[in-house]
Amino acid sequence: MIKKNNIFFLALVLLLAQNATAAIPVLKSYVGHPLIHLVDGNVKVEPVKGKKIEQTFTVKTAAKEQIKIELGKDFYVIVFPESSAKVEGYYITKKDFKVKAVNFNSGRFYVKNSSNIEDDLTVIYQSEFFIWKNSEKNNQREFFVELNPAIAQVRFCAGEAGIAASLFDHETVKNLKFQEGASFQGVLKNGELEFDQLLQNRKIPKGEWKETFTCDFKQILKEMNDLEASEIARSKKAAQTKKAEEKKRKQEYDKSVCHEPNGQFNECLWKWEEKFCIRYRCDGQGQWQDRQQLSKNQNYHCETKPKVSKCDY
Repeated sequence: MIKKNNIFFLALVLLLAQNATAAIPVLKSYVGHPLIHLVDGNVKVEPVKGKKIEQTFTVKTAAKEQIKIELGKDFYVIVFPESSAKVEGYYITKKDFKVKAVNFNSGRFYVKNSSNIEDDLTVIYQSEFFIWKNSEKNNQREFFVELNPAIAQVRFCAGEAGIAASLFDHETVKNLKFQEGASFQGVLKNGELEFDQLLQNRKIPKGEWKETFTCDFKQILKEMNDLEASEIARSKKAAQTKKAEEKKRKQEYDKSVCHEPNGQFNECLWKWEEKFCIRYRCDGQGQWQDRQQLSKNQNYHCETKPKVSKCDY
């Protein structure tokens, strides 16, 4: 016989196991219309708030576009305007998708990972310049990174908890405090970043770290939030405009005798039908009647769109 305590313990273990499952990437918010493609089959995905993506995918933003992607518990990345990245993952089971890596291609990105779930902590951040592996528990990772492959440069800015920035796990570590930044200037050859090859097929980019500088992390966050706020304001204004137009259309419809298009009693409608200019009159029953085909010298009454006005007779 199973004791009640054992049943309670088993239920608790199952609950914890469910909560520890790796999260599926979710599109939390976006500005504009970022391009999202599934890598498998290059299928385009329409950005929809709350949409889950259970495959490896790429994202690309144009000017004044931005997207926030939730990758786990208290873990998300924001892709700034004119930037591109790839989120890699795989299926642990037939149903459970796990994020493996975030690949930064070019542009600017904000990352915050304060999760203590092991699957979230093992996500790799990588680019041509660096590979950061896991983060220890209770060690919040928050940073801003800017990559410019055209000039072989990468810049970091540390969030409140600071970060330990390195190009690869065996390379010099830059311990950055809050609002401290560091940049690495690489070397280009034939348009490609050059590397020094080390033992065991390891490599690090050729180039040098520049001196640590002060970066305005709060300004970066403000820029990010302002863009999202402007999109919210634009959407709100568009919704208000749409509502006002719908109200106006309803008022015009309600006060009209004839409809499609709206018109008053004894007003005329002119429109093209099979290359002929046709005139109708709005009768007392709310119908466009008295159809008459006009002569060619009267075709000027018809315009590109149907026209309703005072009759010409």
